[in-house]
Amino acid sequence: VKGEEWYHRLFRFGDQSTEWEDVFHEPMSGSGTPVASALIVPDGPDLYLFEGNPRTEVLRLWMSDDRGYTWSENIGVSTLRRHFPRDTHLAPVDGAWVLAYSAHTAFEPIDHDATANTEIFWQRSDDLGQTWTTEDRMLEDSAPSIQPSMTLDSDGTLHIVWADMASGAFELFHAASADGGQNFSTPLPLTFDSVGSWEPSIAADGERLYVVWSEFDALDSATIQIAALDGDTLSEQRPLSTPGRVAPPTRLTALGDRTSWATPPESDLQRPWTPGPTV
Repeated sequence: VKGEEWYHRLFRFGDQSTEWEDVFHEPMSGSGTPVASALIVPDGPDLYLFEGNPRTEVLRLWMSDDRGYTWSENIGVSTLRRHFPRDTHLAPVDGAWVLAYSAHTAFEPIDHDATANTEIFWQRSDDLGQTWTTEDRMLEDSAPSIQPSMTLDSDGTLHIVWADMASGAFELFHAASADGGQNFSTPLPLTFDSVGSWEPSIAADGERLYVVWSEFDALDSATIQIAALDGDTLSEQRPLSTPGRVAPPTRLTALGDRTSWATPPESDLQRPWTPGPTV
């Protein structure tokens, strides 16, 4: 229903609990449509819940100091200057936060130019999201850049991967920051597939970095791939889903001394989605 209010919902399972507990229930900002996305960011002993809303261009923030059982009131509202920021990804690094997102390069509303270029921007906050630096741009070209993902390696270097259409098809790019997200290295391509690769996720497992993404075999067929990231080169690449079918991407997550991931549901477009195996 147009104008209906939408909510962020957070459920917790763990410790002595045997059921999922509803621990967070908050209306989205300007939620006439469900366009806002929420991220949980661990920073030391605390958890932060971060909302990015591309329609209102507003960032909101909540904090939990008891492992997610209770959450504070909204502790910060700030506004992104770029129009329609989306694909937000936030990483804590060196006592600061680095926010990366895709947004239109023009400041005018998207309705004025539906084909306006999108690029990857990043900003840094040294006060838990209360204020942010002016945005910086990863690439200066006329091709769309979307879907950033970030992780911090064991040496304290921040890595970012995203999809860029500079070659005529979406391919993965990588850049790194050794100074806590103040500057990034020159972006370099990771994939060179003629059909396209996009929707990447990156995670650090000890000293190693891994990237998972969706790689098109044909216009109606995509396979989830995973590979190690060595410098600016992908190695040990292998598929996680069945080739010749369609699978949406999964999020790669590091857990302690190992990296875990799961293949998402997949389909041949003729039958319902079926669960894939867990790896």
